[in-house]
Amino acid sequence: MTVTKEQTIPPTAIRILDALAEAAFVAGLDGVSMRDVAARAGISLASLQYHYPNKDALLAAFVERTISVHRTRIEQIHCSVDGASLVKAALRYAAEETLRIADDPVLSMIEARVARDETARRCFEELMASYMQMLTELISQSAPGIPEQQVRTKALLICSLLEGLPSAMQAAKLISVAPECVFESVLSHAVKCVNNCGFGDVTPHLAEDTGC
Repeated sequence: MTVTKEQTIPPTAIRILDALAEAAFVAGLDGVSMRDVAARAGISLASLQYHYPNKDALLAAFVERTISVHRTRIEQIHCSVDGASLVKAALRYAAEETLRIADDPVLSMIEARVARDETARRCFEELMASYMQMLTELISQSAPGIPEQQVRTKALLICSLLEGLPSAMQAAKLISVAPECVFESVLSHAVKCVNNCGFGDVTPHLAEDTGC
């Protein structure tokens, strides 16, 4: 059994990360102080700084925990699903995770700060690097022997499909299209992108994919 980083994090440190999410939801990331997080976690400021010396370290740990959970879930999918179902199961998880991250108060605020905050930029890049590694490994395992450049291109195309999913599902409501149909269509495109060597047939019409 793989031991993840989260399994080795002391309970107090995990409680602190949860407190960060709660405090950021109320006050915004810029408005949250180390004292706010300590108070929500029910510990002293000194105890908080023992685990995370400053706010930059706290944000980095929050992102690392997200990555750790992400890696663990991908490992579980690979252990429990095989064959043709593996690609769809892994990409469904990636799509669901994209939606979860879009709704996460801390991660969405980190993304919003990327252009003006070096720590936010570094955290976001670490998260995206982990995400792209998952996609490239999935494609390489599903289609062994294809050129590395094509693997990267496929991964980027899938990333663009999934990263646009939260906005597309919001827009779907405005034009009376069921959001779940958009989700399944995007997932279908992503699966076809992995399974096909070319790109010419990876974008069929929405109705053809879902019947919506």
